Amino acid sequence: YLIQKCDFIQKKNGVFKLIEKERKNILNSNKMMTMNSLRTMAFAYKEINSSAKSQLEEGLIFTGIVGMEDPPREEVKEAISICQKAGITVKMITGDNKETARAIALEIGLYGKLMSGDELDNITDRQLAKVINSISIFARVKPEHKLRIVRALKSNGEIVTVTGDGVNDAPALKEAQIGVAMGKNGTDLSRSVADLTLKDDNFFTIVLAIKEGRIIFKNIQKFVTYQLSCNFAELSILLIGVLLAPFLGWPIPLLLALQILFVNLVTDNIPAITLSLNPSSKDTMSDQPRKKAEIITKNVIVLLVFTGSLLMFLVLSSYYFTFNILGESLEYSRTVALFSLICLAIVSAFNFRSFRKGVLNRSLFTNPHLVYASTISLIATFVIIYSPLNRVFET
Repeated sequence: YLIQKCDFIQKKNGVFKLIEKERKNILNSNKMMTMNSLRTMAFAYKEINSSAKSQLEEGLIFTGIVGMEDPPREEVKEAISICQKAGITVKMITGDNKETARAIALEIGLYGKLMSGDELDNITDRQLAKVINSISIFARVKPEHKLRIVRALKSNGEIVTVTGDGVNDAPALKEAQIGVAMGKNGTDLSRSVADLTLKDDNFFTIVLAIKEGRIIFKNIQKFVTYQLSCNFAELSILLIGVLLAPFLGWPIPLLLALQILFVNLVTDNIPAITLSLNPSSKDTMSDQPRKKAEIITKNVIVLLVFTGSLLMFLVLSSYYFTFNILGESLEYSRTVALFSLICLAIVSAFNFRSFRKGVLNRSLFTNPHLVYASTISLIATFVIIYSPLNRVFET
C-alpha cells in the first residue's frame, strides 16, 4: 500500500503527522470503495532537495484516494447466465484486488470461490488442478498466473477459451485451445497469437458464436442422418426385394437404376440441403458441451436404421398390395412403390427438422425452405409420371 510509505497527511489547514487512527480510516475508506466495485488509486507527494533514489519513496505526504468505476457491460450478466445453462464454466481473471473482483463478480452473476495471486504462488500446479474447478474468481494475478490457470484446466481435460487484450495476456491466449483477442482495444501482440479476434470487443459475441456453432453442428447431423436413412431404405428395398422375389413373383430389381438415381439426386438431396437451414430451437443453449464432435453417434445410428427400416417396410407393403393383391401391372406397381418412397422420404425430412419434436409437434413452416424443396420434389415426381418422360423412367 502507498499508505505505508506516508508519514504525513495533507489537510485543508496544512500538513500534519499521520497517526495510526487516520491510517485505519484511510484503509477502511479504500475497502468500502473497492467493495462497491471501484478501482482505487492513492496519491501522495514529497518535496525533495536531492535526487537520491533511496529517499524518493520515504516520508511521503498523503493527499487522498480516487475511486474509478469501470462497470461491466449490461449484456455480460445475461451472457454468463446463458453460459451456465449451457454447461460452460466462466472464470474471471483480473489484476484488481479481492474486494473489487468480488463486487464485480456479484454484479455480473458470477459466484464461487476466490483465489488471489499470492495464494497461487503458495500452491503447486497439481494442487491448483485439484481445486480450480471450484474457483470462479482470480484476483491480483500476474501473466504467469494466467498461464498456470490455463494449464491446470487443460490438465483436467477441459477445452479452454481465453479472452484478453493486453500484452500480458499473450501467453495465456497462446496456451489455450481457443485464444480470443479484442479487435478494438487489443494490442497487436494479443491479436497475433490469438485464434479469433472480436471486432466489437464484446463477450456476448462469444456466446452468440457458440450458439451458432451448435446450430450448425446439429443441422449437419440432421442432414447426414436423413441422407443415410434414405440410402439405407433404398438399399434395403432392393435387397429385400431380391430375397422376396422368388416367393412373391416380383421382378428384379424392384426399382430401376434410373428411378433410384432420380430419388437420390432430386427428391432426397434437395430437401436434405434445406435441413442445413433449420433455425435454432429455444433449447439450443440448454445442451451440455460435447467432449467429442462425433456426428454419427449411437443414438443417430439407431434413428437412421429405424427410419430407413420403416420406409422400406411401407414401400414394400405398397408394392405387395398393388402387385399381389390388386393384380396391377409391373409398371403401375413399380410407380406406386416409387411414389410411396418419395412421399415417405419427404415426410421423413420434416421429421428430421428436430431430434426432440415429432413432425406433428412443429409448424410446417418452421423451415420454409424445406416446404419449397418438398414442393419442387413432388412437381418433379409428377413430371416423370405424367409427362412423356415416363417413357424414359418407365413409370
